[in-house]
Amino acid sequence: MTRPRRICAPRAAEPRSGERPAFQSAAALCPGAIPLGLSSKVALVFEAFNGPSHDEDPRDKGYIGRDGIHTGPLGRQLIADLLHELGYEPSPPASPTP
Repeated sequence: MTRPRRICAPRAAEPRSGERPAFQSAAALCPGAIPLGLSSKVALVFEAFNGPSHDEDPRDKGYIGRDGIHTGPLGRQLIADLLHELGYEPSPPASPTP
């Protein structure tokens, strides 16, 4: 099993005024993730986006795109950097389907 990154929720931050309520906590959405007896290097994306105390807004850091939900270019680069630091290499490009 390979699970090189931990992404816990479609929203990486608490909603701002007027937005939909946040989903459950990240801990509730991402229990363990690694079965007993196995090991894997996991990039702590939620922590990188939200800070060690989970009180930083990734939108303020530019990690979330203009739609306010999906990862923006800076966020994608941060995830790539975290995976690279763990020793993961980029996947080869997909072959075009005939």
